[in-house]
Amino acid sequence: MGNGIFGIGISGLNAAQAGLLTTGHNISNAATPGYNRQQTVQSSNSPQLTGSGYLGQGVQVSTVRRVYSQFLAGQVSQAQTQSSQLESYYSQIRLLNNMLGDPSAGLSPTLQSFFNGLQDVAANPASVPSRQALLGSAQSLATRFQELNQRFTEFRDGVNSQIAGSVTEINSLAQQIANLNQSIALTGDANSRQPANDLLDQRDALVAELGRVINIAVVRQSDGTFNVFIGNGQALVLGALTLTLETMASSADPAKTVVGFVAAGNTIPIPESTLQGGSLGGALAFRSGTLDSAQNALGRVAIGLAQTFNDQHRLGQDLSGAIGGNFFSTAVPGVISVAGNNPASSIAASISNAGALTTSDYQFDFDGTNYTFSGAPAHQLTAWNGRNALTAVIHLFNNIDAIRSNIRPESRVQGVITEGGAAPNVVPDRTVADFYIRYPDAIYLEQVTKMVDDGARAAALATGTKVKIDHYGKTRDGISVATLAEVGFAYMKKFGATNVVPEPGKPQGYEETGSVSSAIPGIGFSAQSSNAPNHTYEMEADALAEVGHKGFVIDAQAMTALLFDFATRPDYRAAVKREFDGIKALFGEYQEALRKVYVVPKVPDPE
Repeated sequence: MGNGIFGIGISGLNAAQAGLLTTGHNISNAATPGYNRQQTVQSSNSPQLTGSGYLGQGVQVSTVRRVYSQFLAGQVSQAQTQSSQLESYYSQIRLLNNMLGDPSAGLSPTLQSFFNGLQDVAANPASVPSRQALLGSAQSLATRFQELNQRFTEFRDGVNSQIAGSVTEINSLAQQIANLNQSIALTGDANSRQPANDLLDQRDALVAELGRVINIAVVRQSDGTFNVFIGNGQALVLGALTLTLETMASSADPAKTVVGFVAAGNTIPIPESTLQGGSLGGALAFRSGTLDSAQNALGRVAIGLAQTFNDQHRLGQDLSGAIGGNFFSTAVPGVISVAGNNPASSIAASISNAGALTTSDYQFDFDGTNYTFSGAPAHQLTAWNGRNALTAVIHLFNNIDAIRSNIRPESRVQGVITEGGAAPNVVPDRTVADFYIRYPDAIYLEQVTKMVDDGARAAALATGTKVKIDHYGKTRDGISVATLAEVGFAYMKKFGATNVVPEPGKPQGYEETGSVSSAIPGIGFSAQSSNAPNHTYEMEADALAEVGHKGFVIDAQAMTALLFDFATRPDYRAAVKREFDGIKALFGEYQEALRKVYVVPKVPDPE
C-alpha cells in the first residue's frame, strides 16, 4: 500500500511537472511566429484489481496537443492569399494610376498644350510663330507618348522581376515544407503516434507563408505529411519530394516572363490563368488585366490621334499652296513569331483603320497544310475554255480516300474546303483546302504527308490546274513508356472499360499530347464513351448519357489509380524514369528504328 501511495504521488508530480514544462514552453514562445499554444492532456492510469475492487494508480500525461483548428487555419490562409493578391495588384496599379493621372506630368497636360497650339494656328493660319509653336507642341506630345511607353516597359520589367522573385521564394518554401514532412514522418505520427507539435507549427507557418505567394491546396496524408498543389492540381510538394518551378520567356512574347515546372530536364509552361492568389497571382493579374490593356490603349490613342490628324492634314494646303502630307509618323505594328513556328513563315501587319483597333493583342495560330489550286476562269456555258480549280480540289479529296487504304490505321487526314469559287456561273479559278495530317511519330508522318502532297499534284495534273502546297504546321514526336501503358491498360480493364482489345493497339503520346509526352512521361486514357461514330451529333449526345458518364468515370478511376501508384511507390517512379530517360537519350536511334519499321514498299516500273 505504501508503494502505491508513493507511486500515485509521483505520478501526480510528473503530470504537474509536464504541465509546468508545457506552460514554460508556451511563455518562451509567446512571440514566436506561427507558434500555437500547447496543453497537456491527462488521463488516469489503469487501475489495479484487488480483492476489494479496482484501486486507482494515479495520473498520466496522455499527450501534449496544440490548441489549433484546421478549419480556422484554412480560412485565415485563404483570406491571407486573397489579401496578398489584392495588395500586390494595388501596389502596382497605384503607380500606374499616379503616372497617367498626374495633372502636371501625365498625358493630359501635353495633349491640352497641343490642342491649344492647334487652336492658335486655326485662329492665325498665316502666323509663322504660331506654326512653329504647334510643331514644338506636337514634338512634345510625341515625346511624351514615347516616355510613357518606356515607363510601361519599365513596369513590365518590374513585373518580370517580381515573378522571378516569387518563383524563387516558392521553390525555397516548398523545399522547407518537404524537409519538415520528412522529419514529421520520421519523428512523429509514423512511429510514436504522438504529434511533433513544434515541427507541425513550423510547417504550418511555411504553408501560410507559401499561401501569401500563391494560392495552394493542401492534402494531409495518413503519415502526417502534407501534399501541396498549385494551379489546377499541379503538384508542388509530395511528401518529401518537391517539383521545381522555373521562370522562362514566353514562346509568344520573349519580353514576357512566364512560370513553368521542370520535368525531365525541360521546363513546361503553366497556363497563366491557373496561377491565382498571393503576390504572384496579383502580379500576373496586374500584367494581364491592367498593364497589357493600358499599354495597348496608350498605343491606340497615339495611333488614332496620328491617323485622324494626318487624314485631315492631307486635305489642307501649306502657305505656298502645296497639298499637305502626313503630320505625324507612326510605327508599324510589331509581329512576334511564336517559338516553334516554321522559320520560312512570315507575317506582316499594318493598320488601315485605327478606329477598329481594340486594346488586345492579336494572335495568329496555324497547324496543318493548305492546298491552293489555281485554274482559269470561264463562263459555265463554255467551261472548256477555262480550268476548274474546284474540280481539282474534289479530285484531291477522292485521291485521299484512295490513299487511306494504303496507310496505317492510326493516321488521320482531315480537311475542309475554305475557298470554292467566286460566282455560280463562273468556272472557279481558285480554291483552297485546309488539311490536318496527323500521326503519333514524325517518321511515318513524313510518308503520309508526301502521299497527300502527291495526291494534290495528281489532282492538278488531271485537271490542267496548278497547286501550291503550304505546310504551315508542325510535327510532334511522342514517347511511349511501357511501364505506364501496361499498368494503365490493366486498370482500364479492371474498372470495366468496354470494347477493350487484348492489348494496346496504337502508340501513346498521340496527336496533341505528343509534344508533352516527349518532355515528361505521359499516357492517354480514353474509355468508350459513345456507341456512335466519332465526330457525330450522336457521339456528342452520348457524352451526356449513361455510356458517356460511365466512360468518363472509368477514365478518372484509371488515371487516379495510376497516379496513386506513381506517387506512392518510389520503385515504380524509378522504373518509369529509367525507361523514359533511356528512350529519350536514344531518341535518334529510336527514329532510325522507326524508319526500318516503316519501310516504303518498292514499286517496280511497269513492263
